[in-house]
Amino acid sequence: YIAGGSTLYYGTALYKTVDGGESYSLVQQLDARGTIGTAVNALPSGPTEVWDYKNVLTVELICGELESRTEAAVLNGYNAALVGNEIIQFQTAILVGPNVYELSGLLRGKLSTEDGLETHIAGERFVLLASDEIGLLVETADDWDEPRNYKYGPQTVEILDAAYVNVTHTSTGRIAQCWSPCHITATRDVEGNLTITWVRRARENYEWLDKKDVPLVESYEQYEIDIYDGNGLVVQTFVPSTQ
Repeated sequence: YIAGGSTLYYGTALYKTVDGGESYSLVQQLDARGTIGTAVNALPSGPTEVWDYKNVLTVELICGELESRTEAAVLNGYNAALVGNEIIQFQTAILVGPNVYELSGLLRGKLSTEDGLETHIAGERFVLLASDEIGLLVETADDWDEPRNYKYGPQTVEILDAAYVNVTHTSTGRIAQCWSPCHITATRDVEGNLTITWVRRARENYEWLDKKDVPLVESYEQYEIDIYDGNGLVVQTFVPSTQ
């Protein structure tokens, strides 16, 4: 996904080249200005199963505004944002300085981004994930893990204008990756046998409307299990033969 914005905003145009810059094709236009900024502090790690009321994220916006939402509204999808590589949601946004907000009442690791909890740094990207402010950059599997060259700039001028910026982006295909399981537990019986259980998650149809297991949206179901020692080193890896 992409978002664009600036203090004076005239819309964003994004072009892609596949021949080293000999020619460019328009791949996306954004009329709405995004809500974009940077994190002032490094967001500490927090819980992913319940609300994080302990940690506070301070962000400084380049453009756009933030607002508080009720708990019900957040649970219905409002106030989602990308911070570094983690997707969060927030209830409360307090303006504490010019374009500076303190965000609290957080939901963490949304859409299987738990791996981003431990990687935060000050100065990392902040983008509000409002559906009317972001656009989808369609990439095929052939583009994954391959650097691609783009140019972006204001819609009001031609691509040869000095306002356009060159950028190289490598898509990882993250949107198509399987989500990791959750609610992992391990128990031993009297003979010392270890039983590990988990709850499967899915990238689609995950609303749990019928309160049963979410439908399997992959072509097959398979897991890899890593066993770690007390020092965080993998001591055994295996793939179960049955599901």
